[in-house]
Amino acid sequence: MPSGTTIVNIDNQAILKVNLEDLPKDQKALIDQAVEEFRQKCLLSYSKTRDKVVQKIPLPRVLMQRHNDQSEEAKARVASKLVHKSVSEAFTNHNQVLVNSISNVMKEVFYGVPIDQVGPAYFNPQNPSAMGSNVPSSSQ
Repeated sequence: MPSGTTIVNIDNQAILKVNLEDLPKDQKALIDQAVEEFRQKCLLSYSKTRDKVVQKIPLPRVLMQRHNDQSEEAKARVASKLVHKSVSEAFTNHNQVLVNSISNVMKEVFYGVPIDQVGPAYFNPQNPSAMGSNVPSSSQ
């Protein structure tokens, strides 16, 4: 027997439409509850003034299970692109600041005091002992 996808031919004429009257009472109650919840959500799209009723926003859409709202997916894609762009710009724009910070730290590690600090950096410590040079000069 070959493996793979099995194709089943279904006659659409053989599928019968279910009427609300054919359902058991408990299933009818579930549908009535869902209809009422959707009706209330639809009414939230409207606003009432003294003279008239105005639609503020579009009516909500009904989505079946396993169906995605394309507008939600589009919003998620846009948000993802904005975050990616912001992070990329942060790395690009802060590249020199990061280099300056590391350079300043390395100078402090090798000389023991902040000397010849380069800015802008993420932190520029104001060490009073570093105002004058504490590193022995070669001219002495």
